Amino acid sequence: MAAVAMSFYVGAALIGPIILLSMCLFGLIFERYRYRQLNSNRPDPRYQPNGERFIDPESGAPVTVYTDAATGDRRYVKDRD
Repeated sequence: MAAVAMSFYVGAALIGPIILLSMCLFGLIFERYRYRQLNSNRPDPRYQPNGERFIDPESGAPVTVYTDAATGDRRYVKDRD
């Protein structure tokens, strides 16, 4: 009986680190998917410039935002010099 109680205690002690590790892994995967690198080629014709422009803080390059009106999906394209 004591062995069962001890194994339950050890298993319960691992729940916190397992949850933390799972959250970190999910965050890493989400970041890789969500935050894409700048594209230097104009996207396909369904994407139209929406008038939004900004300077990318990492590269210092001007960026134009293109939007797909049907889905709301956005593409960030580095302007050509």
